[in-house]
Amino acid sequence: MSAFGRDDFHMRKADLADLPAVYRICMLTGDLGKDATPQNDDPDILGHLYVGNYVVMEPDLAFVIDGPNGVAGYVVGARDSAAFYDRMEREWLPPLRRRIPDPGPDKAAWRLSDAKRRQVHNFMPYCPPALTEAYPSHGHIDLLPEAQGHGWGRRLLETLMETLAADGSPGLHLGVARDNLPALAFYRKVGLVALETPDLDPGGVIMAKRFR
Repeated sequence: MSAFGRDDFHMRKADLADLPAVYRICMLTGDLGKDATPQNDDPDILGHLYVGNYVVMEPDLAFVIDGPNGVAGYVVGARDSAAFYDRMEREWLPPLRRRIPDPGPDKAAWRLSDAKRRQVHNFMPYCPPALTEAYPSHGHIDLLPEAQGHGWGRRLLETLMETLAADGSPGLHLGVARDNLPALAFYRKVGLVALETPDLDPGGVIMAKRFR
């Protein structure tokens, strides 16, 4: 047993060859940490929005956990959230918009992955200046059940935060569903605190940590 958990897991930098695996993990954890496959008819749609863009555009801030069955978890991040979202709009989303049909704004007509398909065409990240001035960086972390409970989630997130701090970032934020209680508890254990965000969708919480 290592200091960070089971010896048959190890952390490393992510690379482009990991995209199929991290897309799969994103879907298998996309429903409050549980499998979101039943709610989606596009197996890649969550990965397009929450992990592939980071591995491609911010490779120095993308890390994975390898286990006996392959990649079992990841953390990804962006150093400057506003700049990252601007680059997404210019580089990442246009090719997706050409391939993925827009279901339109009528939520009553949406089925399965339509809400996320609409997000591809109408991407509106939560990025107010009051947040990004104090906590300009952000991240996403997901682990399969086999990698949970061994300290690897903490090591992934701490590695991301240490890398960002060394690069001069003053702080990081993450979005989480208000009813995702295990995730909220985990973030608090790693030193993040919930921010007062009255303009945020009431179903979400912004957790944040200052580095300096």
